[in-house]
Amino acid sequence: MYDVQLKNLVEEDDHCCYITNLAPMVDRALLWKIFGQFGTIKLIEVSGEKSIVAAIIVYNLQPSDQLYTQPIYIKKVLASVKEIPLSEYIKKISCPVPANKLSFGGLDSPRVFIEEWSTDEYITFDLNDVEKYMEIFFAHINGYYRLRVPYDDTLKNTAILQRHNNISSLTISSKYPAYFWKSKTPMQTISNTYDLKNWERVIEIPRDDISREMIRNERTSNSNIDKEPILSCGQFSDYLIKLNMWTVYRLEFHIPLRSLKGNGNRNLTPDNLTHESLERKLALAMGKPPSIYDEQTEQILVQPSIRSSDIRAHLTNMPFEVQYMMEHAFNLKILREYNVDSDFFETMQLLPPQVSCAFLTILSGPQRRIYNPDSVIKEIFKLCNEQIGFQQPIPENHTVFRKVLITPTSIYPLQPTVEPMNHLQYHFQDYADRFLYVQFTDEHLGPISPIETESQDSSNNKIYNHVFSVLRRGLKIAGRKYEFLGTSIHDLREHGCWFFSPTDKMNRTNILNWMGDFQEIKTVSTFVNCVGQALRPRLLTMEIDPSEIEEIDDYYCNDFNFSADCGKMSPQIARDIASQLELDYTPSVAQFNLCGARGILMLSNYLTKRKIQLRSGQIRFDSRNLQLEIIKVSKPSKVYLDRRSITLLSSLGIKEYVFQDILEDNLIYWEKDSHKKESTYLNLLQSHYENDCMDDFQRILNCDFLDQNDPFIVNLVAAFQNHLLRGMKNDCRLYINNGVRVFAVMDETRSLESGQIFLQVVHSSDSSLGRTTVEGHCVIYRDHSCFPGDVKVVQAIRHPKLSHYKNVLVYSALDARDLPSSCSTDDVDEDNFTVIWDPRLVPRSTDTNVRSYITKMTPNNLKKIAFKEAAKFFTTYISRDASHSLDDAYIALADRHKEGIHNGGCVYLSQHISRAIDFAKTGVYATLNTELSRYPYPDFMHRNPLQTYNSNKPLGSIYRTVNQIRGRPYLTNYCTYDTRFYVEDMYKYIVEARKMKAKYDHSLRILLGQYSVQTEIEFISGHINSWPKYLNPQHRDTYCKHIRDAYGRLKRFWKQQFISLLIYKNEDGSAKSESEILDQIEVRVASWYYVTYHPSEHKSDVIYNSTLLRYMSFPWVVDDYMCYVASKNADRPILPEYSQPIPPEKISDYHKLTMGLNIDIVISESEDEDEDDDEDEDKDKDKDDDGEDEIEDKRSENDGVGFMIESLQNSTDMDQAGDSSDDEVPILAVKLTDLLNK
Repeated sequence: MYDVQLKNLVEEDDHCCYITNLAPMVDRALLWKIFGQFGTIKLIEVSGEKSIVAAIIVYNLQPSDQLYTQPIYIKKVLASVKEIPLSEYIKKISCPVPANKLSFGGLDSPRVFIEEWSTDEYITFDLNDVEKYMEIFFAHINGYYRLRVPYDDTLKNTAILQRHNNISSLTISSKYPAYFWKSKTPMQTISNTYDLKNWERVIEIPRDDISREMIRNERTSNSNIDKEPILSCGQFSDYLIKLNMWTVYRLEFHIPLRSLKGNGNRNLTPDNLTHESLERKLALAMGKPPSIYDEQTEQILVQPSIRSSDIRAHLTNMPFEVQYMMEHAFNLKILREYNVDSDFFETMQLLPPQVSCAFLTILSGPQRRIYNPDSVIKEIFKLCNEQIGFQQPIPENHTVFRKVLITPTSIYPLQPTVEPMNHLQYHFQDYADRFLYVQFTDEHLGPISPIETESQDSSNNKIYNHVFSVLRRGLKIAGRKYEFLGTSIHDLREHGCWFFSPTDKMNRTNILNWMGDFQEIKTVSTFVNCVGQALRPRLLTMEIDPSEIEEIDDYYCNDFNFSADCGKMSPQIARDIASQLELDYTPSVAQFNLCGARGILMLSNYLTKRKIQLRSGQIRFDSRNLQLEIIKVSKPSKVYLDRRSITLLSSLGIKEYVFQDILEDNLIYWEKDSHKKESTYLNLLQSHYENDCMDDFQRILNCDFLDQNDPFIVNLVAAFQNHLLRGMKNDCRLYINNGVRVFAVMDETRSLESGQIFLQVVHSSDSSLGRTTVEGHCVIYRDHSCFPGDVKVVQAIRHPKLSHYKNVLVYSALDARDLPSSCSTDDVDEDNFTVIWDPRLVPRSTDTNVRSYITKMTPNNLKKIAFKEAAKFFTTYISRDASHSLDDAYIALADRHKEGIHNGGCVYLSQHISRAIDFAKTGVYATLNTELSRYPYPDFMHRNPLQTYNSNKPLGSIYRTVNQIRGRPYLTNYCTYDTRFYVEDMYKYIVEARKMKAKYDHSLRILLGQYSVQTEIEFISGHINSWPKYLNPQHRDTYCKHIRDAYGRLKRFWKQQFISLLIYKNEDGSAKSESEILDQIEVRVASWYYVTYHPSEHKSDVIYNSTLLRYMSFPWVVDDYMCYVASKNADRPILPEYSQPIPPEKISDYHKLTMGLNIDIVISESEDEDEDDDEDEDKDKDKDDDGEDEIEDKRSENDGVGFMIESLQNSTDMDQAGDSSDDEVPILAVKLTDLLNK
């Protein structure tokens, strides 16, 4: 829930009017248009069932007097306009009603509430269906508190109203912990509970007076207690209300069923508090008619707090990896102490660590509450069998990446994943898994609300203090103490940083000393950025000799630095980079770190041998580290218009019909069969699935897999099309074929005249696009260009002296000002330059005025800068980061005014947006003018419907067009066997293929669990339908990149496994011929395809009944070989026996013959066995339904857990030893229930 608003929608200086006597067929759009002439409207709330009969309009300031003095006709009907006190409207939207009891707790089961804490002091409840939240007020220990639970369309699953024994109860199960405030003034002095001005956010509440005194005594007796690392369960957890864990809130109302007065008032008010009125209020908030009261609905039982297992005591002796996963499961409330006992912990401790982690990874993957963990673990073992111990090796230059989300009340250790090392992890590889990435968010995982204006009195001081406390004291996760290390510019903008867990031999001071000498740095922001240089993800590291490095001066002209952060590299260095990265082209630009310097290196033909020239401005600090760390290399990235760029271009004169034409082009890409006729679509599809996802999607389509309705390929194409559609809906993303995103460098040859550029776009050698040298007029802007003069129209030319530059924008050194700084303050060492040569999008003229983006500042020089100062800077950044608010205000303001970005407010905001971008580098924060922060939203910004109007700009038209389009449905419950993959001898490899597929499926299942992805198609395509619950919405793009990279690593590993099975030499040592090797490839591909696609392999497995849910990607890890076999056999006649199942005896007899062993082989379960399985599952289900007590009795009688552990240990040992021969790991033909009941 990214758009949770913690500010009052209505403020004290707003003005409200009531409109009646409206003509029929009046709509909201017409009301916005007519009444918007009298002032800035904040919201319009209408009433009426079939048509609008009345409306309430709230202005952010005093509207024009003409609103009340002149007659207003709407469709020839005189409307009645009456000013009403704002307090009356506030009472309408916020009307707290008294309750008798409030309880905090959790759920033991969906219908059993465990009451952990309760109060009956001055409780009131409010449901604000305008701003979409529920609030509860209560008094506690001489303080008055409020908690807020935002809701969305899932309210029906969040709040349950019941009535039993003449008592109405409302149980609210919040997705995340509620927001908590405490009143700054005594409860008796509060006249308006709606206003948040006199409330401050709190992150902890003592349980009672005694607990509060105990906390004071501990702090008094132990002066170091507030210096100790913060535990994942929180400090003083025994004395505080567990705001992070007790997220089910229950209210009791001693109220009548319905009103006895018979006055017809059905609204919920303090004077009309009945079960019927409360039910009606909830129903209206859910958007449905009130249900008929039924006392027979199943009651949610309330049980007192039970003494449960001491989780911390059980975790103490577990290995770090298992302990971390346990804290993950319990802190994310996937497991609760109500549902586990000592046997569960004992089992997890006795199992091999990788097996315990595998169980917990799969169990926690969906991030949903598990009420019966024992049953789930049984199902996991039944599903994975002996593969549960298989662990795919970590690739070279990768490590286990752990991330922790910290909110005001909670600490969420997220699932570990395998990611590329950053530079520090690469150098300190023995300690690589001791680095921890930490991100700070608010309760619903959006950014913490900043202080946006100078006059604003922040209510979040306790939250900011909590952030600083974490940075200064460190964290203790799974027994390890972590200390704050640093942050990069990119991580800082996402409110993230890195921690390190020290050992006796290594700590953060050692790391800093290795990086270089920071003594000459006097400003905190510079220190933080320098430390963060080594925390960026890296592509490769090259050793450089000191003689190969030179320092050169920056190039200045008219006091502007044309070569900012841009050094040079010789062609030999560029070729070495290409060789190590296995590129089929030589990069013209490389983003790097070296010897305390950072930025980009441009290819220079003036340099010979191995040579690097660093600009003086690139060198941030002194370092003896002579490792060239490459972070990114130049390559063409596709261009998509978005809200900001469409706002810019439309304000500069690009007509609306142009964007409509481009939208129609994009919708053609989205159509079902566009791949048959659109080369642009094919290029988009190919680029989406490149980088080890699919080697050549064009070839896959040419082999007719899509035409034959292969479910895997059909669903990948549908996911891609839905990905395009989501981009259009969410951010109005429109693909531009004649455009590219690139780095930019200065023309060192001085060949370009003023106003000229050179751009040569070269795609990979196997691409059909080839090479393009741009000529003619084109438009250039950067990611955060927002001032009218930031958009440049330039002339692209050919020039032989520059022909060696590829995929990089070369700008003139003879301009009056360098191109990068005249476009925005975006980082100059990033590929954030958009170049478009589509003539439809090139403005005829642009603003020649250039905004000066130099931030004037007085550096706060310090004699010594250490981690404490860095922690203060990080905390200040979070408390003052107004970038999101500034961006939203800029887009909304430009849309609302006819002149667009030329409006004075937009010009003002553009200056502060540039300051906000520079904040991470300069330490100077931006502010937001109060008047500009109070505005309505255009419909394409997806805000509260009452605050939105229909935009009449291109963005509004695009949004309303695509919003009516539904996504492509996935192909489910359909699979056909492609007879092109029938090969005569494939039966020889079926057993081997089954074993390989079992391990592949387990590896894929683990990855889906680690990234909390629901389906295989989502994982491979990167188009996520169900986002993980604990994913920061700002991090979604990075998350999608990570899962795509994870699939790429999975595919490379299993393709290598396939290749390792091939035999390249005959028995006499001679090399096999190419045809013999191709025959091996064909027969093994056919066996892999058979075990995945043939119906006989899946008829008895419930998991595989749906093609969308079962794993079908196994043979596609060798997609190039799949295409080879399909093409080879495309023209042969189709015989009936090609589609028939291979006789099980044929497979078994051959395997026994070749192995020389009498091994029982599980080929595929029969129909009878499947029915037996269903009966067993039904029996197990019946047992589970009998209640927890009986389940616990059965568990205590069972003595087979040890045998299961021994079996898993043996399986794990064999997996680690390797699969040198098939008889080393026979298929385990026994079920978990058999193991447990021996």
